Amino acid sequence: MTPDVPSSGALGAFVVREATVNDIDAVLHLGKAFHGSSPSYRDFHYDSEHTRRFLERFVEDSQNALFLVAEIQSEAVGFFVGTLAPIVFVSRAMSVQNLAYITDEHRHSGIADAFVRRFIKWSDQREVLYMDFPDTSAVPDVSIAGLVEKHGFKRVGANYRRVGAFA
Repeated sequence: MTPDVPSSGALGAFVVREATVNDIDAVLHLGKAFHGSSPSYRDFHYDSEHTRRFLERFVEDSQNALFLVAEIQSEAVGFFVGTLAPIVFVSRAMSVQNLAYITDEHRHSGIADAFVRRFIKWSDQREVLYMDFPDTSAVPDVSIAGLVEKHGFKRVGANYRRVGAFA
């Protein structure tokens, strides 16, 4: 576990740390706000119990999952999930940013940059072949391209989605 390091950004001091089971209720609250503001998700039922189980798995498996929470004055204002994934043709893994959210009022505070730096460090410790950070922001008018490009990520392809027949 990486020690918590207080940081400061444009909006003041914050802490980014590995999440624990004690953070799940706060992340569920943030997740519900994320879900409601997202054109990609808001039309689907928000299942808090499913989400709780999903997050618990990330806390339990810190070798294969990075689950971070950002706090300002002990209040959760963001979260980040990244995981390891197999690569079909080689025996090494890749890491993938799966989900990240920061409240509107804290979006340009430096928290996203801290999430990316922690993800890179965590990925490097696991000797991944490469890191994927999809720009599939589910929040309108939010793009991570500039943020991740300054950390050496390059655009590769695009994402396409088709809603399934049972959605």
